[in-house]
Amino acid sequence: MKIVRSDEYLMERPGGVTFEVRLWEDSRAGGPLHALDLWVITGARDVEEVLAWARGASRSGAFEVFVRTVEPGVSANGESQVYPCLLRLYGEPVESGGAGRVVVAWREDPSS
Repeated sequence: MKIVRSDEYLMERPGGVTFEVRLWEDSRAGGPLHALDLWVITGARDVEEVLAWARGASRSGAFEVFVRTVEPGVSANGESQVYPCLLRLYGEPVESGGAGRVVVAWREDPSS
């Protein structure tokens, strides 16, 4: 199993299943869990191995595990394209009390 910080992963092109782990940590004593540490895991045997690593790495016990995948779609100019997406396998986003937030962005086709 290979574990790297999320920003280091941008330079790699591994094959197989890729997991993203978000470790939530206390940002200040007695305060809410806001500090986020992102990790990318490749080469894991299965999700149980990823969960075991996350449980050991998380000081607060709060974490999320995602699998990275792609969604087929169509670009603004009508070409087939794939879009990266994350599928949550474990945990909840603690910064908003468990409620997720979806942000949708699009660009108008200048020819229409």
